[in-house]
Amino acid sequence: MDNCARIMADCKGTPVKEPDEVLFRSVAETQSHGSSTILVAYFDGQTFHVANIGDSGFIIIRGGAVFQQSSPMVHEFNFPVHIERGDDPSKLIERYRIGLDEGDVIVTATDGLFDNLYQQEIASIVSKSFEAGFKPQDTARILAKRAQEVGRSSSSGCPFADAAQTAGYVGYAGGKLDDVVVIVSLVQKKYIS
Repeated sequence: MDNCARIMADCKGTPVKEPDEVLFRSVAETQSHGSSTILVAYFDGQTFHVANIGDSGFIIIRGGAVFQQSSPMVHEFNFPVHIERGDDPSKLIERYRIGLDEGDVIVTATDGLFDNLYQQEIASIVSKSFEAGFKPQDTARILAKRAQEVGRSSSSGCPFADAAQTAGYVGYAGGKLDDVVVIVSLVQKKYIS
């Protein structure tokens, strides 16, 4: 994370055309041991560019419905793909290039959101929040709070519980308490004064 922030700061306002570049440089400059998932995204005014490794992801909502979403990169249930120092990102990376329209909403988040809320619930919360006049950062807080509520539940139905049962954990119910980071972005026309 620190490497990504520093690399972006080094660009001094020059747009990064490919998130892959930031991801590759960040991995190459990593000194710490351990592993992580990573998602680097960039919107150039027309196209949403994403480089992803792991189970963080995004959903694009258009007209109140899920338009497109990333797929979690996992080895098997509850075992996401990670990258660590010395790995070759080119063998792990998943890339997306998606044309966006004015009014589209991008929800980028860690698996703490996607494990606990169904895509339709995310789209519904986003639509209702924007209809009520909430800003993107307020909508992100609402989504994160709801994901944490489900994560604490021992009886809620959610994507994680569904995946657990599919993986053979018969009778598993409830959410998965996890870190939840959510960024909500609204695509708008560029304002030129």
